[in-house]
Amino acid sequence: MSERVTCPECGTEQRVNRSGTIRKHKAGPVPCTGSGQPVGPARIPRRSNGYYLCPVTGRYLKSVTTILKDGSPKRGLTFWAGNIVAKTAMDNLPRLVQASMDPEEAQKAYNWLRFAHERHLNEKADTGSAVHKLIEAKILGLPVPAELVADHTLRPYIAHFEAFVQDWEVEFEASEMVVASYRDDYAGTLDYIIRSPRIAHGVPSSSASNTESAAAAP
Repeated sequence: MSERVTCPECGTEQRVNRSGTIRKHKAGPVPCTGSGQPVGPARIPRRSNGYYLCPVTGRYLKSVTTILKDGSPKRGLTFWAGNIVAKTAMDNLPRLVQASMDPEEAQKAYNWLRFAHERHLNEKADTGSAVHKLIEAKILGLPVPAELVADHTLRPYIAHFEAFVQDWEVEFEASEMVVASYRDDYAGTLDYIIRSPRIAHGVPSSSASNTESAAAAP
C-alpha cells in the first residue's frame, strides 16, 4: 500500500490511513468527499455471512459460493452422496449389525452413516485447501508453509500442477481476485487468471505430447 495517493475527487495528493482509506482533507473551504474512501487492497469487497460488502458503494453482493450451495443439487451429486453412504455401510457391516441390536447404538450408527458423504466431502475439501495454498504460494513467489511441504500426500497434486504450467506454457495474470456483477448483485473470488497460447490453440507442448504417446504405448 502506497503511503500517498491521488484523491479521485479533488485530484490532490493525500496520505493513506493504516486502514487503507484516504485521510480526511479539505477541497477548498469544505471537507472533500474523497476523504475516507478506500484505496488499493482496502477497496476489495470482503465476504461475510454469504455476502460481499463493497466498501466503495456500501452494497451487499450475494456470494457465488452461497448461491450454488443454496441452489437445487444436481442429480449427479445426489447419486454421489448415495453411493458414498452405501459404500460406507458395506465396508462396516459387522459394526452396523452389532449396533442394530441396541436401540441407542443403532441411533448412533444411523447418524454416523447418514453423514458419511459430508465427512468424505470435508476430507476432500481439506486436501483441496492445502493444495490451493501450495499453488498460490508458487504463483505469488511466497514461502510455502513447512507442514504443507512435508505432507507427501500433496506431492502428486503439485507435480501435476507444475507439469500443466510447463506443458501448456502458462503465465499467471492474477490470483485470488474478487470479481463482481453490480448489475445482478453477486460476487465471487476466482482462483487465478492465466494466459496460455497452447490452451488457446488446443495443443500442448512437445513434452506433453511425448508423455501422452509414451503412456498410450503398449
